[in-house]
Amino acid sequence: MFQWKNLFKGMAMGISDLVPGVSGGTIALILGIYQSLITAINGLTTKQWKKHVMFLIPLVIGIGLALLTVSHIISWLLNEYPQPTLFFFIGLIIGIVPTLLKDINFIQSFTPIHYGVLLLGAIIVGATTLLKDSSPTTIMDQLAIGDYILLFFAGWLASTAMILPGVSGSFIFLLLGVYPTVIQALSTFNLAVLFTVGIGIILGLGITSRLISYLFVQYKTATYALMIGFIAGSVFVIYPGMAGDFFLISLSVIAFALGGGTAYMLHIYIRISKQGRMDRVKNKRGDEI
Repeated sequence: MFQWKNLFKGMAMGISDLVPGVSGGTIALILGIYQSLITAINGLTTKQWKKHVMFLIPLVIGIGLALLTVSHIISWLLNEYPQPTLFFFIGLIIGIVPTLLKDINFIQSFTPIHYGVLLLGAIIVGATTLLKDSSPTTIMDQLAIGDYILLFFAGWLASTAMILPGVSGSFIFLLLGVYPTVIQALSTFNLAVLFTVGIGIILGLGITSRLISYLFVQYKTATYALMIGFIAGSVFVIYPGMAGDFFLISLSVIAFALGGGTAYMLHIYIRISKQGRMDRVKNKRGDEI
């Protein structure tokens, strides 16, 4: 049976992946489905692949819908109101970090090493701001074989970024100079470009998900600390500065507050969902007895 509520979660992931500096993995972690997502990707090659496909199909449909439809809205917001839009995402990210720390029970589980790993993760992602190219990237109109090879490996690297919280796949495209080409391919439905990038993404997801799954099993607390660091560091990547007139600054502050409020509502939603799952397990055990 399809988990159709994952359709909306997939849309949220798709929207975030359109914004350089915001990761779909971050949204998956915020929504409480990150480890299930990794397990499902890894499970596609097992005997229980049907169950994992049922979990993934609504997510994939949601991501696809967001990329093909909501992308126009996000593009418009980033073009017309870039500062408030990015401040909304910053509010969302900052607002969810305390929830993630609480989930791992950091007061009891973190050692000085884990705090160091968290700081390292923040520094690694924050340092990507030094890699930003000041010159604008351009759309590649006539693609040669070398361009397709670049697009393939860009998809591979971007998929790794997409699945890691705090690291943006769009930002990887931006760094490699193919972001405008990929966005244009989405809006014009350029099958050659989409297929090339898509194959790279699929292969990258398969390899990266297995590595993350291993780390979660062997070093759960350290892996969680690193990912929280990635998320915290992404704030420095997308921070647009505070400029403009009183109206723009006020709009940015309101957007930041809305992002934080959204994070709080997501926290409430996750808590209720977890409690609901626990109650269903208890009721099931009671019925069996």
